[in-house]
Amino acid sequence: MGHPGSVAGIGKEGWSHPPIKHGRTRPYTPRTNGNAERFIQTALREWAYAKHWSDSERRDAHLQPWIDYYNRERPHGSLNYKPPISRSDPGTTS
Repeated sequence: MGHPGSVAGIGKEGWSHPPIKHGRTRPYTPRTNGNAERFIQTALREWAYAKHWSDSERRDAHLQPWIDYYNRERPHGSLNYKPPISRSDPGTTS
């Protein structure tokens, strides 16, 4: 699965946005990897362990809907209680 805004087959000359820089952080280091660590903590609390799943397949089937909720509807305190999608330009998301 590629970046949400990527289009296969378009070279640098056809891309109007600045290039995305891939960065790495030290694993298991909240100081340098805080956003990812916080997301994992929230996912475990609100999705994985929020209810008793009868099997892994049912839990897995609810992951993508939960991620959509997390990004499009769930209030985030660090974003003045708006969802992350509110930071995107209209028309840039699918």
